[in-house]
Amino acid sequence: ILLMGTKNTNRSADLLMEAYQRDVEAEEVRAATRLSLRNVREHLELDLYIKNSKNAPDKRLRGQALKLLSALRVPEAAPLLEEALNSPVTYLRGVAVMAVRELDDPAFIAQLETMLRRPRNQRISLQLKTALKYLKRDRIIGEP
Repeated sequence: ILLMGTKNTNRSADLLMEAYQRDVEAEEVRAATRLSLRNVREHLELDLYIKNSKNAPDKRLRGQALKLLSALRVPEAAPLLEEALNSPVTYLRGVAVMAVRELDDPAFIAQLETMLRRPRNQRISLQLKTALKYLKRDRIIGEP
């Protein structure tokens, strides 16, 4: 996975996207895939993912786009996530919470804490608690 990230080709980007879309349980593999995708992101259709994160009629497609943009840590991800965290659709709010964790931006802590106190977010409270714990962790300088 890490080797594909050094190739910086369309083919390696396609293979990494395939790996990213699989439900791999090993965190080391998921982390390596995210890191490698960041290295080849110039070969990905970021405009399409940005568009899908805003306007896709299917909530799952919209959620996938949000997660990918967050994993890639593109600047456009933060405002898209803010919008999704306020969605009337519980599924999208839950996906947005997981994507915030991927983005790894502590600026979202206050918003997640507010969400945790709201009854409408009871179904995603586990995701909220997990994301908050991750965002509040002690950080190591130079951590990816």
